[in-house]
Amino acid sequence: MILLNLNKKSDVALLRIALSSEYAADALLSPQIINKVKLAYILLNDSRDPVGVGGLYYQRYFFRDLFITLHQSERGKGSGGKLLDLIINHSAKDGIAIFLQTYNIEKYSQAIKLYENRGFKLVGEFRKKIIMCSSNTKLWLKLLRISIFYAENFIKCVVLSREN
Repeated sequence: MILLNLNKKSDVALLRIALSSEYAADALLSPQIINKVKLAYILLNDSRDPVGVGGLYYQRYFFRDLFITLHQSERGKGSGGKLLDLIINHSAKDGIAIFLQTYNIEKYSQAIKLYENRGFKLVGEFRKKIIMCSSNTKLWLKLLRISIFYAENFIKCVVLSREN
């Protein structure tokens, strides 16, 4: 396993491959976030093929959201924890608060446990969608992000109900 910091322009091709993979789609990641990525680490197998990626991207406004996705062959081996630790350590040095959104369903239960073990707290839930934040997040920032989370999800819910 090789972990690379993808903060160089020459590494964009690897990031593009990882974000276009089946395992990224399985984690509901879109290749379109590539232009919003501000920090990325990639996990390569012995053949130097991307089998995992994690980092931070700019979500709406100025919030930084966490993303981690692993190929099925890497799950349960500690790779996600290694990626998460790198991201947390980098963010802590810069005083960056991290948010993440996922779904509170069985499929993502292991990931949620990993986040909780690293100090992330559940701060909001709308239907099955949840939002978590890192332990260093200031209260005013949590409140602002939670407000936006609920407003956006409520609006989506209303729009979808009108379409049906």
